[in-house]
Amino acid sequence: GMDLMLQERTGIACHIADEPECAGFSPIYLRNVYEYITDRDPYHVINIASRSCKGFVECADWFETHPYIMPETLEDGRRVYSRPMNTMGGYVDDIVKLNRPDKCAGFISSLYSYEGMSRCADYPTFDEMICHIWAAMIHGGKTIHPYGCGDMNDRPVGTEGTRYIFSSFEALEDIVLMGKRTVLYRTQEAEAVLYEHGDEKMFVLVNFTQAPQTVTVDGICGTWHSFRHNQTLTGNTFTLQPLEVLIGTNTVKDAGLPTYEQTKALIDEMEAKRVAGSSKLLKLFFCFIAVNSALNYCKLCVICGNTIFGKILYRLFL
Repeated sequence: GMDLMLQERTGIACHIADEPECAGFSPIYLRNVYEYITDRDPYHVINIASRSCKGFVECADWFETHPYIMPETLEDGRRVYSRPMNTMGGYVDDIVKLNRPDKCAGFISSLYSYEGMSRCADYPTFDEMICHIWAAMIHGGKTIHPYGCGDMNDRPVGTEGTRYIFSSFEALEDIVLMGKRTVLYRTQEAEAVLYEHGDEKMFVLVNFTQAPQTVTVDGICGTWHSFRHNQTLTGNTFTLQPLEVLIGTNTVKDAGLPTYEQTKALIDEMEAKRVAGSSKLLKLFFCFIAVNSALNYCKLCVICGNTIFGKILYRLFL
């Protein structure tokens, strides 16, 4: 694989480990891998996906943090997460606060349901997707990566939500990548950050909670364009809906893009058609098969569609 990259320059990075902290990889081992690759190929960055990036900081150039929120809807109707929204930025901080220009921090978003972990597991909503991504990115994230595999196609929120998020960051790319960031407001309930790049300015205000919040942000004044809402923002006191992300830009950056309201309506329409349809082929479930032997113990995760074969596996092993 490396030889092909060297010859054709087809890749953008070498991904050497996913969750090395979970697999028990030693930072010393990964540092040796990192140095071996960079000696042979100094042209591609080395990537690691982790929730413990600080422990592997000398093992890669580019770190994709992925503190999945793993939403669940409990039997009493409460919506809960494995990690609070206001903790997302801390994982990016692990790299950004090192002030190392040779290191880049990004974010992997939650797009699917952890049905194999809990019977209450659910897919993230459109608002949850937007909220947890911006909650991380305003801490200095420079890249985003959707980790969903086939699950991204299970729900319209996966496909259309990802399209919305990536088109948003594409439109705001210059100011997010190169803008000066200033924290204007930070509590356990909400956070606001101002970006400045040349003549361009943008503020991002995130409501971390499932309740409405009214927030006054010092340092915001004048008139702003509400990104992807096609309206004008004035003053510095804002009332936010649950999990709302409010983005104000001093120039129009969303020309030609569908608004939040249009995208939300499209997702709702597509989901209604999916639920009403007779085909459930896009519904996946997880079978965890425990295999015991005298030598080892392992778990094999089999992902199969809602087919006869899948149902047989489910009955045999669960």
